[in-house]
Formats: sequence, C-alpha cells, structure tokens
Amino acid sequence: MVRHFTEAQLAILEREWGFRDQGASRPHKRRSITVAMNCSDVGPRVTSQDVGRYFSIRAARESGRPRATPLTSAQLELLETSFNLEPYPYVGCTIILTYQTGLQPQQVKRWFNNQRKKYRNNDLALWTSSRTEQDPAAAAKMWRAYKMNPSEYSKALWLGIIATNTGQFTGKVVSAARGEEWERRWGAGRDAHEDDEVDTDEG
Repeated sequence: MVRHFTEAQLAILEREWGFRDQGASRPHKRRSITVAMNCSDVGPRVTSQDVGRYFSIRAARESGRPRATPLTSAQLELLETSFNLEPYPYVGCTIILTYQTGLQPQQVKRWFNNQRKKYRNNDLALWTSSRTEQDPAAAAKMWRAYKMNPSEYSKALWLGIIATNTGQFTGKVVSAARGEEWERRWGAGRDAHEDDEVDTDEG
C-alpha cells in the first residue's frame, strides 16, 4: 500500500533525503525511527517502515529503475497458501507458482525470502516439513523441462506425476477429474509462459 504523507511530512523526508550519505538508498534503522517520530509529530502516524519505503521509491525514481508492480489478490492468495503449507518450497513448487501466478521465478523466490524475513523479524516460528536438500543438477534439469513445455510440465508437477523435489516420475495414477480441474483453473491462456525467461538454479 502506498503511504500518502502530508506536506509537512514530505518536507521532513525530503530534507532527510538531502542529508543522506551519497549512494545510500535509505537511512539506517535508528535514523529511520527518528525521522518517523519527527513525521508523526506533524501529521498522521508514520513508522520506520514507511520511511524506508519512501526512500526506496525515491532512490528508484532517481536511478530510473521501474517501480515494482503490486501483486494481485489472486497472486497473493496462491503465494500465501503455498507459504502456509511450506515456507521453504522445492523447485517444483516454485515452478508451479511461476506458472499459476504469471510471475517470473525470481519474483516468486523473492516473495518467499521476504515473507520468511518478516516471520524472523517478528520472532515467529517457521514451520517446515522434514524436507531433504535439493540436488542443484536436478533443479536445473527441471527448469529446462519447464521451459520446453510450461503448461504440461507444471500440470504434471501439480498432479504429482512428477516429484517436486527430484523431478522424477512418481508412477502416480491421477483421476480424470483431477486433470480436468487443472485444465479448468490453469489450462486457458497460459501459453505465454513459453516465452518467459526462467533461471536454472536450484531454488
């Protein structure tokens, strides 16, 4: 959510922007808290996170970097549901989410990293299944298979025909109804993924 500051608060933020260390995108944490308190004294409450976001957007604007596009409610629902099931997903799960959300692989990974940081910063425990380490070579092979046929490979992972951790065929027999569910929810309008840029690391 974009924070709207009053003119008085913007004056404080812009003054702080001018005083910042050259090359720094935002003030350090203690200074952000002080700036937030100063802004709160002249208008609605401002947090240090609000200050950090303001400086990040300001730095992106100055450098010409495009601002990130907000996630849709549908994308967030998919990501949050997956995170609640497993905050450290195997590459197969990342592939499924890449296909379902229409995001780039790095966007999905970055969202999970940020979500885990939020939990740690708030001293919240992260539940995880007793997962095994992913083989980097297997992960890279899975990304290549996804690139060749995004819709069919994602479908096979989602149905459990291909294991999300190894990329191996599981021998699982899937009902026709389950396959139809995938087609109904994700089959239409997803061919554009074939042109997406994907990475081939283990994550």
